[in-house]
Amino acid sequence: MRVFLAGHEGSKFLLPASAWLTQKYLSGFDIWYLNFGERTLPNYISLDTHQHGGVASWSHYIARYLEQIEDPWVVFALDDYLLAGPPDLQAYQRLQEAITDRVVCARLCTSGEECYSPSERTISNGVVWVNHTAIYSVTTQYCLWERRFLTDLLGRVRTPWEFEIEGSKHLNWSGKCTIGTEIPMLEYPYNSALSGKWPGRVKVVGNPQADIQELVDKGYLKHEMLIYG
Repeated sequence: MRVFLAGHEGSKFLLPASAWLTQKYLSGFDIWYLNFGERTLPNYISLDTHQHGGVASWSHYIARYLEQIEDPWVVFALDDYLLAGPPDLQAYQRLQEAITDRVVCARLCTSGEECYSPSERTISNGVVWVNHTAIYSVTTQYCLWERRFLTDLLGRVRTPWEFEIEGSKHLNWSGKCTIGTEIPMLEYPYNSALSGKWPGRVKVVGNPQADIQELVDKGYLKHEMLIYG
């Protein structure tokens, strides 16, 4: 299964750390990094020399690339979710077995109470079925997507925030649905490591201290840029 992690020019400095963690914890997956300009990194795809149009062009570039491939399903996420542990492959298998013609998105991330109220989800045999009343049935976190639906969804929005908000409305209206598992396949802090609230810094709350120290020792992160709380 191919994994596409999308970034932007402002997230490129985090790529060495993010890539080290994904290679450590997702070694059985085919991981690709979508960004801009040149970068010395395996499986790096340059969407353009620069991100013309800024954040408002985010979905355009990704949709244009995904239109060119033929994979029926792909894993898609932003590149600033720092993995904190190995995957639960039983949860992954449970998701794959639960996929029907109605399902276009399977969450590899958490689908717990921090994401959905009881009225927004139905649980059956460990699988979480996200109801059409959910505010966020679409997320930029790690999900397994039916590629054509994802590409169409990206073509309807511009920014990551529109992808989640407007994309959720479209998915809910489409008659399709999102599923997840009670125990998520992937372990990582719920919030992304990067934010405009802490520019140039990296939030590592929930990541193992041994991983953080190794990333610092390798020169991928600096102690002074880290946020622990």
